[in-house]
This record gives sequence, C-alpha cells and structure tokens, in this order.
Amino acid sequence: MSALPKNVLYIGHNVKLVDALLTSICTANNDVTYCTEHVLNSNEILVILAEKNYHYLICEQTVHQSVKEQIQTLYPQLECTYLNNTESAPEKKVMPTEEALVSDAVKKALNCISIPIYYKNKEGIILVCNHSFSSQLGLTNEDIIGNHSSTILPEYLRKDIELIDKKVYESRQVHVFKCDLHDLNGGRHEVVFRKELIPDSDIQIGMVLDISELNEAKREIEKEHIMLRATADISPDLIFFKDLDSRFLGCNKQFEKFIGQPEKAIVGKTDEQFFEFEQANMCQRRR
Repeated sequence: MSALPKNVLYIGHNVKLVDALLTSICTANNDVTYCTEHVLNSNEILVILAEKNYHYLICEQTVHQSVKEQIQTLYPQLECTYLNNTESAPEKKVMPTEEALVSDAVKKALNCISIPIYYKNKEGIILVCNHSFSSQLGLTNEDIIGNHSSTILPEYLRKDIELIDKKVYESRQVHVFKCDLHDLNGGRHEVVFRKELIPDSDIQIGMVLDISELNEAKREIEKEHIMLRATADISPDLIFFKDLDSRFLGCNKQFEKFIGQPEKAIVGKTDEQFFEFEQANMCQRRR
C-alpha cells in the first residue's frame, strides 16, 4: 500500500495474519481502522461495503467478475486487492449426462417464470437456474451454473441447506426451509426454499419463494387482532363470537365473568352448555 488507508476491509480466512499486519499499521498510524469479515457470498460483500466508507478492500476469496465490475462502478475510489483471481475449477462443470436430464425446453421455460428456480445434483453442483434465481443472488446464470452451491449461497445458510439437502435425499420427500436473504441493496427478504427430487433421479429442484409481503400482512392482521381484542376486553358489554353452528369462537373478559369460566373453556361449546333451555333458545333466535 503506497498510502495508509484509513478504513480497511479484509475478507478471507487468514484472519490472524491480516490482523497482525493491520495492527502494525494501526500502531504506526492511530487514524487507521480496519475490519475483518468471513464472507464468501458476493451479495454479502456489496452489503458490507455499503455499510461503511471503506478506503481499501483486501479479498482472499474468489469474486465473480460481474461483482468486481459492480464494486468498481459503485465505489470508484475504493482500492481493491483480489488475492484469488482463479476462475471456477473445470472439474466443477456438470457432466453432459447430468445436464441432459434437464431438457433445453425446460431451460427456456424456466426463464419465463418469476419464481427463482434451480436444479442441482447430489454433489451440490448447480445444473440449471433461471434468471430470477441468479438475479436474486446478484449474479448471472453463467456465474452460477456448473459451480457448487456452497460458493453461491451466503455462508450463514450453508450448514442448514446441507442438512435439508441430506433429508431430501434420504426421505425423497419435499422439504422446506425458511431463512433470510439480502438483496444487492442490503434489503432483507424472508424466503422459503422448497426442495424436491425429480422422480427416479438424484436431481434436486429448488424454488425460492419470497414470503416477506405475506408475513408482513400476517403481522398487520395480528396487530389489528390484538387492538380489537384489547378494545373488547375493556368494554363493559358482554362480547362473544360464534361460528355458523353457534359454537363460541371467543369472548371478552366481561363475558368470561358472566359465564364464570375462562375463554378456553368456552370456545367450541354452544349456548345449551351454559344456559337453561329457554335462555339458550332465546340466544339462538337472536343470532
């Protein structure tokens, strides 16, 4: 480094060596600060760079060319040193016999689907993916196809994904896995990986379903439910809810006191189980 950078970001495994190097720099110049990160996924690199004004990036891990170009465009003043420029090893490329299991027609059709989809073999090599899947990870199809899924997905997901994959191959049943993924802008998405095998093969089909909006809607409904319930409980009136068969679905605190039982003992029962025959009939007529 010709000039001492103030903020240094190191990404790699040899943390002790780099810590020692950067600590010596800090000792010589108190203005220098640095950060070390264990990161392999390209999206995570972009997210980390967006969090702080780094002056220098030292990256031991392989970074796809498309991501390097994005870093250059987004951070033109950032000095970058990539210690590993090795491209994906040829042995990672899929064998023609495996690739033939997914027809050209299927490959073309996948790109017409907005849901991220990928196919991979038992060894974890991505055979095919659509544009939605690659864009979700901030990569291209060429960056992904033929490489091991561990080099594509964020590091924090790998152990869980490997465990689910093992279950898929052992049970040959559909399995799902909920987790968070970050987009290129650092936005958090709640997603579900759905995994199953092509019949009579070891080829796995995976889908990534974004459930962020659904979960947000559920949370909003839950908030409204809590507010309505709180309003009902402070009301002096007797309030209860029933289904079409006149079974209690719920009630407020005043109704609990009137019946003399907690709500959990009331739910699922009918008027006849709490009132005399005439009173129950009157309640039924007023539904």
